[in-house]
Amino acid sequence: MDLIRTIPLEVENFPNQQWRTSNLPNHSQAAVCYNVQMAQEAGLLEARVHPTVAHFVVSRLTYQGHEFLDAARDHTRWAKAKDTVLNSAGALTLEALKIALGALMKEAITDGV
Repeated sequence: MDLIRTIPLEVENFPNQQWRTSNLPNHSQAAVCYNVQMAQEAGLLEARVHPTVAHFVVSRLTYQGHEFLDAARDHTRWAKAKDTVLNSAGALTLEALKIALGALMKEAITDGV
């Protein structure tokens, strides 16, 4: 799930260009390609993926991708959401993380008012 979060962060650095390559330490091109495909299937980004040759081109983040990234950008909130989901559900899923991140954002807004 950390790589699913990292990919939109990387794509965001290229707002007017396509993201084609990854220089993500500790991740193979094949792993990044697979996770780009997963992020695309989750509706976070638009991409062309060729998994047999570990090649991809990300054209943009979707609205849903921007929403996810805004909620997941803060490292402390991300870590807390992962802990919350793991402790309560025992497994990490993107949907569960979105719910936890939304609850944490709502809590921050309520506490700030």
